[in-house]
This record gives sequence, structure tokens and C-alpha cells, in this order.
Amino acid sequence: MLDIAVDEVIRYFLPLILANTFIGLVSWPFTSLFFKRLNDKGYVIAHILGWICLSYFYFIIGTFIGLGDVWFFLCVIVWILVNLAIELKTEFLRTNFSLKIIFWTQSFIVLLMLFWYVVRGFNAEVHSIERIFDYGVLQTLENATSLPLPDVWFSGESWNYYYFGHFIGHVILKFSNVPLLQGFFVLVCWLFSMLSVSVFQLGKEIYLNYQLKKGRGIVAVAGLSSFLFYSLSGNIYVLTYLVGKLMYILGFISIKPSFWYPEATRYVSGTIMEMPVYGFFVSDLHAHVWGAFVSVVVFALLYVIFIDNKSGLSFKSEKMYLLSFLFGVVFMTNSWDTVSLGILFSILFMYKYGYEIKKAVFTRVRFQDGIINVYKIWRPFIVLTYIPIGAVMVSRIWSYYYKSAVAGLGVVKTPTSLNQWLLHWGSFVFCSILFFVKDILIDGEYYRANTVFKFTFQVWLWLSICSGTFMAAVLTKLKGSVNRLLIGSVFICMFAIQLYYPYVVFKVTKGWSLEFKGINEGLHWFESKYPYDYEAYAFLKKYRDMQNRGEKMKIIVEADGDSYEDNNLFSALLGWPSVVGWPVHEWTWRGSYGEVDVRRRDVRSVYLDDDVNKTKMILRKYNVDFIIVGEIEEDIYSDGSMQMDKLLAMGNVFFQNEKTTIIKVNKDIIVR
Repeated sequence: MLDIAVDEVIRYFLPLILANTFIGLVSWPFTSLFFKRLNDKGYVIAHILGWICLSYFYFIIGTFIGLGDVWFFLCVIVWILVNLAIELKTEFLRTNFSLKIIFWTQSFIVLLMLFWYVVRGFNAEVHSIERIFDYGVLQTLENATSLPLPDVWFSGESWNYYYFGHFIGHVILKFSNVPLLQGFFVLVCWLFSMLSVSVFQLGKEIYLNYQLKKGRGIVAVAGLSSFLFYSLSGNIYVLTYLVGKLMYILGFISIKPSFWYPEATRYVSGTIMEMPVYGFFVSDLHAHVWGAFVSVVVFALLYVIFIDNKSGLSFKSEKMYLLSFLFGVVFMTNSWDTVSLGILFSILFMYKYGYEIKKAVFTRVRFQDGIINVYKIWRPFIVLTYIPIGAVMVSRIWSYYYKSAVAGLGVVKTPTSLNQWLLHWGSFVFCSILFFVKDILIDGEYYRANTVFKFTFQVWLWLSICSGTFMAAVLTKLKGSVNRLLIGSVFICMFAIQLYYPYVVFKVTKGWSLEFKGINEGLHWFESKYPYDYEAYAFLKKYRDMQNRGEKMKIIVEADGDSYEDNNLFSALLGWPSVVGWPVHEWTWRGSYGEVDVRRRDVRSVYLDDDVNKTKMILRKYNVDFIIVGEIEEDIYSDGSMQMDKLLAMGNVFFQNEKTTIIKVNKDIIVR
């Protein structure tokens, strides 16, 4: 284990750690303009905000000009120069540079990255849940020459989904020069670490701002409690399981309760309610996790605005501009979060600036007094209006190509009982109980699953940060060592119960019964389960890597199947768009099954229909370069007769082994 770990840490983790440290230091002057009041002068936030800004600049270049090493290098240089100009003007680093802050922050980041690497290193497979999807987005970004990003499962169309978070991941891997196969799990470990450190720091900050007692121990309790609540805690499902197990041992019930960790995310009937630790365990690089990555900066900014008593609602406040920018980025990363964060923003601003808003409402406006006086009266409204307008402008670079599948707002038909909501820690959200956003799931049991899922994931972040302060404050206010010991023991028991969830998840996923293999064998499952398809994939990967960047993207036809199953592997792992893949997901993203169904029937026709002319027409329609005939195709279309002679007539055999054949389509043949 040790030799594998040392080798992988040096080859894959160290480059990203150095890149992250560099971006954090470079971005510190810019970040200080908004977060200098924080105890660490905004150093932790500088890492996240730096990657966000750099990625956004590159996203703009990729949309209007193109993606590539030259343009990426230019974006890095511009970002360095921006921060250098700020430093020359403010002299922030020269007056606030602290090796102590840098050392302890980086130590915490590295420690948590390595901790999660050890956890995931027993079972680091790019397989199951939505890892294949996330990998496909990142691989397509590596092949792409411009934006919007081609949809790897809907050839000829751009991805109708929020993928800016994946784009940030692509930028990080590109900057650190870490290969995608290993980098996929390095990103998971890095996200776990950065979110944990950010929550830890914010938990400390809130306590330090509102409490008089500022001893190191109690401040550490605030930060560590926030970190444990957010990154490693399960919900009350764990307690119900433990109570049931105790009752079984004592003989009160005859059936031994079972623990299946995904059930904790379905604890409230008809919903999906993931905790962050669940996402980290299933190696999720999905939009909601990247959304938390951006949202923690928004939360920090709202907090800084809330505690700033010197500035009102004014365009002179640089924080308003950053807030508008971040809301735009949130919409590009995980659009649902703009609603939940918008609610939080509205509550905080009404509380803080209520007097200014009330005064603007009830002050009589006389236009004859001049435009300047009118502006002074209506300034709060104008500033508040600018924030969403600015956010729309920021996100337009992506939303121009995005068509929302949302069909409106609905009223919950079968409200969940209050006790179920309360049993999911941090998830009692008024809007999620009464309202939901309509999508394609509207007619099923899980008609409000997406709404509840996205809202509660955000609330978990907010309440985790605040809970650390609350627990430390309770211990501070208690009088007498006996009371502190009693309440402290209750808190420790509570954490022990919550931490039982990751313990059991690790055990259930057989982490301790497997050999530590590290992150180099992410596709070992593919090689073992479909050896002939894997051999073909390895051949095509080598072919792809030999092509110039502008020629790396090819279009293929392969069998499609149900989401979350072993389907559309060639397209996702190579980053080559297929005619159609994961049809339910595509239906969700596009809001209609019509075109998805057409493509599915076309693909089936290519493999099973004996009509040569129809097959040629389909291959021309989608501009197909390669036809995949492998183990998965034989399995999916076992109910029909594979028209192999017809397929071979469409081009030349590019690769072949005992069970898998890759046909390179001859464009001259199919145009006849």
C-alpha cells in the first residue's frame, strides 16, 4: 500500500497541490478586496475564487475564439497581471502576508486530500452511479476545440446541461497536468478538502465575530463541528438503524434491521436527499457538488456583507459587483442553487437593509427635483435590481445555448409529514414542503425529487457552518464545569452517531476487505468485465491521442441502454459523441422524449434493420465516423439478429478481436 500511495501522491496529487497553492497565492490580492475582514484575510476563499475567475475567463475565450493551450496560457497570464496590478495599488501582500496562515491552511488542505485518498483508494473505479457521465463530460472537454460543449450522448447538439463546474475541473487538471483517469479521483479528494477547509474556516469566523470568549480551544470546536457536520455526517437514518439494532439485541423485535447506505438519501418518501458525505463516497463530480464549491464563496460574501456596518446599498460597494458575478456563475454551475441562494440573499438583505428599502418605498418621489435626487431615493431598488441583471449578463455566455426543461411551479400533492423532514438534519425547508419545480418526473412518485434534492443540499451547507458556531456558543455560555461536561458529552454522542454513517458506508462498500489499489486502476472493472471491448477502447484511445487537437473528436454509433448501466462506454470514455446515450438523462435535460426516441430507433435500425439504404441515410444524418459492434451491443440487441454483413459494407474494419469489431465508416460509400 505504502509504495503505491507514495508513487501516486508524487505523480498525481503533488502537481495539483502545487497548482492549488499557486492559484491561492496569486488570487489573494483580488480576494482581499472583498474578504480582507475575515480572520485569514480571505486566503482559503482565494483558492476557490481564483479557480472560478480563471475558469470563467477561459470559458469566454473558448466560446468566442476557441480552446487550446495558447489561449489557456493567456488567461493565466491575464489573471496574474490583474492580481499584480491590485497588489501594486493596495500593497496587500506586503502588509498582510502571513506564513502562519499559509502553512496551516495548506497543511489542512493536504491532510484532508490525503485522508480522502486513503478512503477512496480501496475502490477507485470510474463505474456506477454517475461517474461515467461526469467522466464523459471531462473527457469531451479535453477533446473540444470550442464551446458550447458537444453532447457526448446526443451527437450534433451541445450539452443542454449546466457543466461549468466540470469546466472548472478541466481547468484544474489542465493547469496541474494531471491525466484525467487519475485526475478524476484527485478532483474528488480536492473538492472534499476545499469544501471541508472552507466550512471549517467559516464556522470559526462566525463564532469569532459574535462571541466574546476567543480561546483557541473553543474556536477550534466551532470550526471542527462545522467541518464534521458538513463533510462526514449522515442524517437521523443512522439513529433509527442503531435504535432498531439495539431493540433486536434486546429481543423487542424479531427481524434484524439492515443498513443500506443509499436508503439514507431516500428517507423522506418520494424525494432524493443526499448528504455531502454520500456524494464524496460515490465519487460524485456532479453539478450539485460543484454548486456547493461555488456556493460556499457566495455564503462567505453574504456573511461579509451582513457584518459590514459601514456600507449601504450602493454601487460604490465592490461586494455588490462580485455578488452579481457569483450569482451568474452559480446559474452556470447548478441552476437550482440560484433559487435557494436567492432566498437566503433576500432574507439577509431585507433584514440588513430593511430601513433603506422601507424609506425608498414610502418616500414621495418628485421628478421635478431632478434625476439625481430621484436616484438617491430609489438607489436601494436600483442596486438590488442590478444584482440579478448582472447575474443574467454573466451567465448569458452559457445560457444562450441552454434550453430549460422546467415546466413551471407546482404545489405539492402529498405533503410530507413534519417528523420526516425533521429527521433529515438540516433539511426542513418551507419551499420544499409546499412547492416544487415541474420537470419530466411530474407524473411519478418522485415528482419533486429534483427540487428537494437541490434545496436540501444547499441548506446542509448553510446549517453546517452555523451549527459549529451554535455548539461553541452553547459551551461558552454554560456556567460550571459539570454543565459543560454534560452538554459536551451530549455533543460528542451526537457526533459519534452521525459519524457512524461514513464508517458503515466504508464497511458496506467492502473498503476493508479489498486490497488498496490506489487510483491508477479506475478502468480495471471495464477490462475485467468486458475484456474485448476494453481492448478495442484502448486501441481507439491510442488512435485518438495521436490526432491533432482539432481532429480528436469523432462521432460514433453504439448501442444505448438504461441510465446507470454499462452502456455508452466508448462515447463517455473516449469523449466521442454517440448518436444517443443514457436516454432518460437526455429526456430530463431536453424536456421531451420525442427526438430521443427517434435517435434510439435509428440506432436500433443501424444494427438490426437489413435495409442498406436506410442505414446509409442514418449514418449520413448523424455524420458517423465509427460503428461499434462489441460485447455490449451483442447483449443489448440479443433479441434481434445483428446485420453484420450490412455493417461491414458501410466501411472498413478498423479494429477486430474475437468479440468486438470497430468499423470506420467510408463516407464515399454512404453518400451513394
